[in-house]
Amino acid sequence: MGALSDLIGARIFLEPEEHEWGAAVRQWDVSGHFTGLMWFRSARVPLLYQAHGVREAGGVALLDSYYDKILACYLGRPGMEWLLAPDDPYFRFAEGIAQTDWHVLPDADCVISFEVTREDWASMLACRNRDLDRDEAFLRSFDTQRYFIEAAERLAAERNIRVVSFRQSFGTVEDAAKRLLSRLREENVLP
Repeated sequence: MGALSDLIGARIFLEPEEHEWGAAVRQWDVSGHFTGLMWFRSARVPLLYQAHGVREAGGVALLDSYYDKILACYLGRPGMEWLLAPDDPYFRFAEGIAQTDWHVLPDADCVISFEVTREDWASMLACRNRDLDRDEAFLRSFDTQRYFIEAAERLAAERNIRVVSFRQSFGTVEDAAKRLLSRLREENVLP
């Protein structure tokens, strides 16, 4: 998203990188998955509101994550146990927060729905080299990308938000940004 931001002069809002994660995330086995999920939420939700403010002021904002807005659509679904298992004692609280976020957090003008092949996903994870990317349950979650696509489609249908599908492939960040910009222009999202 940073390369796309550079191409179009947009403000960018990025979730924290792994070296910035707090103990609540790095030590999920101690703190619990709910605590880690809420740590990420507390880092990302302010970014949603900041991006909304940029848009309200007439600017263009890019967010690299819209997970909190659409969490209600995939929390508890098969394959998402690595995030928060339905038998977790805090699961129903997370569900309630997710349902509230669906209705309360700011809507985007457009959501980009990324799709990737299994091979490219594996290559991207290897390059990113995060500890979480080596978690066995997470590594089995490839097929859950469909949940995120379905969530974006549901949001689009309910809130009249544009969704642009983009096939991500392994390559340079600059090439991906140029291809994405071309796709957004094809869809008349950007001039």
